[in-house]
Amino acid sequence: MTNDHVDRRGRGAETMDGAQQPAGDPNQPAAPARATSPVSTQAQSSSFDKHNPSHLLKLFGAICAVSIIVVLLLAGYGVHRIYSNEKIRDAEQDAVAVGQAIFVQERKVLSSLDSGRRERIHVKYL
Repeated sequence: MTNDHVDRRGRGAETMDGAQQPAGDPNQPAAPARATSPVSTQAQSSSFDKHNPSHLLKLFGAICAVSIIVVLLLAGYGVHRIYSNEKIRDAEQDAVAVGQAIFVQERKVLSSLDSGRRERIHVKYL
């Protein structure tokens, strides 16, 4: 590859990027490069450029914030489940204890002996 516009055989030469240049007078200046549009220049320098370090830092901060929120929500849900199950278990134990206390106190009214001399639960109407 060469920087000349015309090779030795008079044909157009390849440029550095592999494009074919038309044959012409090597003494004439090359055509000016195309100006980039202001839109593409703004897009490259915007905060949404994936190669811009400040964009990557903002993205990292957003991902960290979302991760912290997810971890806190899951931890809160786990604690809620643990304590609600513990409350239910405690309420069941309390209900059984209250029921046993009532039964011991009202044994004469709530139970009777059957023909085999075994105690059965039987509610007597007054």
